Amino acid sequence: MLFDKVLEMFEKTKPEGFTRVPSEKFSSERMGGWILKDAEDLHVGFVGNTGRASYLELLTTTPNTNHRRGK
Repeated sequence: MLFDKVLEMFEKTKPEGFTRVPSEKFSSERMGGWILKDAEDLHVGFVGNTGRASYLELLTTTPNTNHRRGK
């Protein structure tokens, strides 16, 4: 599947407010679909050959904003 088609599927199904953008340079096609990374080579999501997509949002964690504690 071409990256343009994958990007179209990604944009069409992404959650509202999701602002991260996949970069063709760092994304790669695998047997099951595309692993999507942004311009900083950080994981953005995955689009499978079946059309299913997953998304990864990054949160900055500091001692005051440790999201793992649920605070």
